[in-house]
Amino acid sequence: MKNIFKYAFALLLGVTGIALTSCTDEYEYPGPGENQDAKPYFLQQKMKFELEKGKGYFDVPVHRLDASAAAEIPVIFEPSKKGNYFTAAPNAVFEAGKKEGYIRISYNDADVKRGYIKGILRFDLEKNVGSTYGLFTAMQFSAGSKTGFAK
Repeated sequence: MKNIFKYAFALLLGVTGIALTSCTDEYEYPGPGENQDAKPYFLQQKMKFELEKGKGYFDVPVHRLDASAAAEIPVIFEPSKKGNYFTAAPNAVFEAGKKEGYIRISYNDADVKRGYIKGILRFDLEKNVGSTYGLFTAMQFSAGSKTGFAK
């Protein structure tokens, strides 16, 4: 019985020693993968926006990895089949030096009724492939008002 504990202890020390020597601080990061040329992405798959009376728009945040130059990237807007009073800008806008940009969604106060309308924003997958980090190239939003503006 003493020999079993002795060998188990020796094995445990050996495994611990191998595990500790295999750790290193000099890991080489392979880079951003498919999203290396500043292709845009959403941080979330779903977002909810509360509309403000008199404002007429809201901005959906988008992100990119490379912020070296200003960019406008085409966006595809798919409105809800239940009704729609939104108009999406055709491009996501990024200023030079900023990794966060926006897509502006416009609405008319007279059209806003009580409740929320859904829509989908996505980037053209042929031109803007998503990254390997699980970041999203499409996002569903719902926007509206609890009370509505239309009379």
